Amino acid sequence: MTLEYFNNLEQYTDDLLERRRYLHQHPETSFNEFKTVEYIESFLQSLDHVEIIKSTQTSVIGVFKSKKPGSRIGLRADIDALPIQEELTDLDYCSTNNGVMHACGHDGHTAMLMTACQWLDDHYDRLVGEIYCIFQHAEELPPGGASQIMATGALDNLDYIYGQHVLPELEVGTVDIKKGPVTTNSDGYKVIIYGLGGHASTPSKAINPINIASKLIQAFNEIPSQHIDAQQSAVVSNTYIKAGNSISLNIIPDTLEFGGNIRTFDADVPKHIEDSMKQILEGICGAYGVGYKFSYEVGARSVHNDDVKTTLLQDIVRNSLDVNVIERKPDMFGEDFSAYSQVIPATFAMIGSHNHTKETQYPLHHPKFNIDESALTVGLKMLLTVAIEYGKQLTNMKLKGE
Repeated sequence: MTLEYFNNLEQYTDDLLERRRYLHQHPETSFNEFKTVEYIESFLQSLDHVEIIKSTQTSVIGVFKSKKPGSRIGLRADIDALPIQEELTDLDYCSTNNGVMHACGHDGHTAMLMTACQWLDDHYDRLVGEIYCIFQHAEELPPGGASQIMATGALDNLDYIYGQHVLPELEVGTVDIKKGPVTTNSDGYKVIIYGLGGHASTPSKAINPINIASKLIQAFNEIPSQHIDAQQSAVVSNTYIKAGNSISLNIIPDTLEFGGNIRTFDADVPKHIEDSMKQILEGICGAYGVGYKFSYEVGARSVHNDDVKTTLLQDIVRNSLDVNVIERKPDMFGEDFSAYSQVIPATFAMIGSHNHTKETQYPLHHPKFNIDESALTVGLKMLLTVAIEYGKQLTNMKLKGE
């Protein structure tokens, strides 16, 4: 069954595509989304029934307060882009910001929520309760924009919050809505080794930090298998290393810096990994007699979907939309939507975005990442289903004291 209020949704398609392509052309990195939020805020100001909350310098919330009492629901879209040089140069809407690209679909997320706002404004008399449309900055960069918005108190009274993400692993028309954990804890680490530089011909008179780093990196890679319970998932990825230079190959460098990323699900595992890294550093660097600096950066926590409210949404979507609802295993990427889900009952869904062509199957954060734009309509329908149908049922539950 398709909800009758979707009958006129085609008239919003052109605006939906235009917004996504404009945003794709004008990406801005985390905490620098000044023109992006200006574009969104200007659009919200053109609507008739929305109150605007400037939650932070580069985020904005549009609130629809209906004339009927009911639940307070949040709909969230992330708006930031990545420091990636786009390789889709044949696109009419390729990024015009050198070295910056919407390689994670946030242009689509933002366009979907903007168009949902347009629909909600046009159908204001159908609304129940309050709907908070959250255009969030800085999802990609810790500490993340979600925690900053939560700190303002603007969302303190929400009964429920919904977020979604396009996913190239899933075909268009497939929606992954699962109970429980959805994404991982995502942390980072950096190490600086203070060796002793010298001439490459006399390594015995130097302490080469590259040799030390090779042993540390190998030991760090073994932490998940050697230090963590086999029942608990963990990934340690060393992602960068800096030392010396390619011109002066006869110089042993004085210092070296390397770092990486850590993914886990269970709340106690990140601390265990951090402690293991400290022990390894103390042992290996101590054996070589060198100093070091170690920093562990706590990032987004695991997103956790509320069991009861997510089950309700699964049932509504299965009965209302012509989509394939599945429950996949949790994804290993991080999402700062967790700042909401730790406090507010939440559901975070994955929206399929590939159509079996190579162009739509590049992974997230790839310089050739792109989506089948028909996925935008699926995401728009999901947002409106949450705002209208889910909102009605949540209001009924609230009135009954459930």
